[in-house]
Amino acid sequence: MQQTSLIYVFNPQGQVLLCAKKKTNSGFTISLGKWNGAGGKIEWEETLLQSAKRELQEETGIDLPEDSFKHVGINKLYYENKPDRDQEAHVFVIKDYTGDFQETDELLSQWFDVDEIPYDKMWDDDIYRMPRMFDGEYFEYIFHFSEDGKIKSHEQIK
Repeated sequence: MQQTSLIYVFNPQGQVLLCAKKKTNSGFTISLGKWNGAGGKIEWEETLLQSAKRELQEETGIDLPEDSFKHVGINKLYYENKPDRDQEAHVFVIKDYTGDFQETDELLSQWFDVDEIPYDKMWDDDIYRMPRMFDGEYFEYIFHFSEDGKIKSHEQIK
């Protein structure tokens, strides 16, 4: 199972930075156009924090020290007939970020008010875990997805 990082950045106004995939190099086309946090695969010999820091910098231009990242949850994601896509996503939050971000060739990034999150343009699992993240709760889930990216089943562990 692939280890991944997923990072949500909040500004002092309580808005969260979400990113939408504009293109994919991996052929995982069901992720195109969906809003999510920044993140990606943990590379060989990287720690979770090193991966989160690198992915955030690559995808948004935001470069912060590792002690800015707070681990808030784990999502185990299983994809029907695609075990090479299965992942354990470690979710991190950064609070009170006051700097800028940049759009990249891969991602469009935008601030969202937490009461205006575009859940209809996101992964189906976001509606379960994001409200808990907004409330400051730690969470762990297992999600099983169909080939078209819809939830077949889910289980809340914590």
